[in-house]
Amino acid sequence: MFSCSNKGEVSTPANSEEVHKEDSISNSTDSSKQVLEDTVIIDKKLSFPEKANAFTLKYKRWYNESGPAKSILPDRFSTDTVIRLALTGNRAVLYGENEVYPTAQLYFYSYSDTISFNNALHNWMNCFGSDCTVIREGEDVKSIKTTPSFTLYGFPEIVHLSWLCEHDANNWDVWIQELKILFGKGKKEISVTCGGPLRWK
Repeated sequence: MFSCSNKGEVSTPANSEEVHKEDSISNSTDSSKQVLEDTVIIDKKLSFPEKANAFTLKYKRWYNESGPAKSILPDRFSTDTVIRLALTGNRAVLYGENEVYPTAQLYFYSYSDTISFNNALHNWMNCFGSDCTVIREGEDVKSIKTTPSFTLYGFPEIVHLSWLCEHDANNWDVWIQELKILFGKGKKEISVTCGGPLRWK
């Protein structure tokens, strides 16, 4: 089970009629990345928690839930919906000469009013990353002490994906592109590579 609240109710994952598989399903793997070639189409018209649940359900075909995601600053503020979980891959990727199993930390937040949203967002920007760096909207940062991540935000939602530097060889671009399709309309983006830079879009 992943952590999910929506005004005290647990949101229901999208049913089989809302998540459609295309005809062909195939996985291909090179020495460093798992490339997910099959496509599950998630209806963009679903509610925010339904899309979040459908997204995590899709990736559980290749990743196992390994607990709740690590707490980040927005967890301290009231939300209308919060879904957060960690997913660990079934296939290893290379880190130097070693193999590691990549883990994604996934966070989905939605807010019922702009005051709650802005309170969570501005406090997070005043203490971003593992060294609590102050970041300002639109200002890139050359180096920052935090894990690689991708964030979408804009009222009433925040979506955040992060992983360890050691897991950088995993094909996170697949996740990022799908998050942008499902949640990116009208949102600003923050992308962070290992150690920086932090870039806004």
